[in-house]
Amino acid sequence: MPHALVARLLCLTLALVVIGACSSRSASPDSPRPVRSNTGLLIAPEDAFSLGYRVGWATDLAIPRNHRIAGVKRLGDRLLVLEEPNTLVHAIDLASGNVEWTRQVGENIEELFGAFQTGNTIYILSDQQLWSLRAETGEVLGAQTLDHSVRADAVLQDDLIVAGAINGRVFGYSPQRGFAEWEYRLVDAIEAPIVADPPNVFATDSTGVYAMIDARDGGLRWRGRTFEGIEAAPAIDRLAVYVPSTDRSLYALDRTSGEDRWVYRSAHPLRLSPIVLGLTVYQPIREAGLVALSVRDGSELWTHDELLTPIVADDTTTLAFGSHGLVRLGVEDGAVYAEAKTPRLHQAMALDDGKVLMITPKGRLLTLNPINPPTNGGVAQAN
Repeated sequence: MPHALVARLLCLTLALVVIGACSSRSASPDSPRPVRSNTGLLIAPEDAFSLGYRVGWATDLAIPRNHRIAGVKRLGDRLLVLEEPNTLVHAIDLASGNVEWTRQVGENIEELFGAFQTGNTIYILSDQQLWSLRAETGEVLGAQTLDHSVRADAVLQDDLIVAGAINGRVFGYSPQRGFAEWEYRLVDAIEAPIVADPPNVFATDSTGVYAMIDARDGGLRWRGRTFEGIEAAPAIDRLAVYVPSTDRSLYALDRTSGEDRWVYRSAHPLRLSPIVLGLTVYQPIREAGLVALSVRDGSELWTHDELLTPIVADDTTTLAFGSHGLVRLGVEDGAVYAEAKTPRLHQAMALDDGKVLMITPKGRLLTLNPINPPTNGGVAQAN
């Protein structure tokens, strides 16, 4: 066979291989992209051991460079990871780390804000619509147009999804009926997530107005305001609602009356959510690090100059994450007991039995299993 013909046949074969590879990469978004499992540990096993953990399962969603994680939500034994701008939803089995399904919901112009489940249906909240998916398979069942455009995560109370809108309205939306059963109006855009305090919800707006609202009918329990806007979700424990404001104050409001229990004054605007673990309120501050306060009177217990987000605590120590990795701090004095480097984390969250889940911005996940699992009541989880 002439050499020129042989060369042409080889070139044709190579071209077909390349075309096939490109076709594979451009598969439908409803088909999960290749997922790498149990590879690329986020923490060295010996470092995990120093923090009191063993490495569990690892999974890599391989989120592309120009994409981002819009949200992470636990729904029972399943974890949902919301990806933008392609509006993909990844469902992960929390027991094994296996990806159960990946589906696209909506259009690329939509923003995803939250996920909820009632029975066998999962609801995905976007800025304009509420999408319904079959929980076991991710099959998209349909979409409903919301009464108002939303900008933050919502909560599920009984059969209503309570959301806040950019026009200042809080509304209880019924997925079964397809409309809002009640509305309550604040003053301006609601940019911080709604927080549940069953049977009530707590909502804030960008001018600093806040309200405790009955989630069943939209009735007002109590209302007040800070001196400037509220950008981050408040925290709630059995005593108080902790409201961070850009007026440089953290307000501890009585859950029943809304009256001030105490106010902590900072030198900087508070733009991050407080976290309550046990008898301590932790307030991350971008310009100052982490401040630990007493839930009783708001007195400052200690400060740490690195910006950290607490995850879980026991009687003596708190596990937190920051830009450099994981840190175990003393509850009483903030002393560093142990630390371990990891890639930058998007989020870390407590699971059952003292387990911790780490997630990077590009979709690498890893669980840490406690060497000595806690007894009931022995661990406080971040709200």
